[in-house]
Amino acid sequence: MPIVEKKQKTILFIGAATFQVLPIQYARSKGYRVITTDNRPENPGHRLADKAYSVSALDVEGVLEIARTENVDGVYAFGSDVCARTAAYVSEKMQLIGHSTQLAKLLTNKDHFRDFLQQNKLQTLPSQCFQSNSDSQSI
Repeated sequence: MPIVEKKQKTILFIGAATFQVLPIQYARSKGYRVITTDNRPENPGHRLADKAYSVSALDVEGVLEIARTENVDGVYAFGSDVCARTAAYVSEKMQLIGHSTQLAKLLTNKDHFRDFLQQNKLQTLPSQCFQSNSDSQSI
């Protein structure tokens, strides 16, 4: 009977900052191949990765290209609203399991999220959103 080797699963971590190191270490300890993207090449998560790219989470098309090139099985963003939006976008485009871009936008835009809570009669604290510093002076 032939031996069938399992393909090592690859996770793309969007963000490699200090606070994102623990999930990267955990993935490595579970045998995943880890790819990181972060616009700061000195961030410590890059040193833990099998392959690291100095690409900003704001460059959604650049991150998508990396994900396709590396043939990732999953995309993960830990502790960052900016990274969460990009992870959702890449997951959708590659048809991977993940949050929708619509949900990521809702959850990462505090003003829209508060509106959502109010529309669904969920508890919210009084708040007000300002578009500029001069708007805030009017209170």
